[in-house]
Amino acid sequence: DWGGRGVVAVFGNASIPFTGRWASGNYHLINPVSQTQPTLTLGAILEPASPLMVGVTSLSAQAAYQSTGAPINGGIVVARWSNGNPLIVRGVKNTRNYVTINMYPPSITGRADFWTGSGAEIMRNALQYK
Repeated sequence: DWGGRGVVAVFGNASIPFTGRWASGNYHLINPVSQTQPTLTLGAILEPASPLMVGVTSLSAQAAYQSTGAPINGGIVVARWSNGNPLIVRGVKNTRNYVTINMYPPSITGRADFWTGSGAEIMRNALQYK
């Protein structure tokens, strides 16, 4: 509300959603109804020219933790997982851009079934998105 930036990832947009002002102010860009962890890869890229896609070429995970919810509050899907669920969703609140990434941040270096590929680029782009 005061001009900061926000990036949300699993589980804050899934099974353990942010509450308080985040929820009451309608900041969620993905409906935080539940979670799943299927084996997935990068799916459709709906906005390939978006700054949120710079350097993003691949993504796969054997345990692709993600929210099962659909976009809400005006969220615009930039990219999807191979199962069709949103991967990167952008939105605007109080004239400020913000992003939800529908992936669990730790990579394969943390556990063998977590993501590999362009996950670091996805997080970097989300954090730098203006």
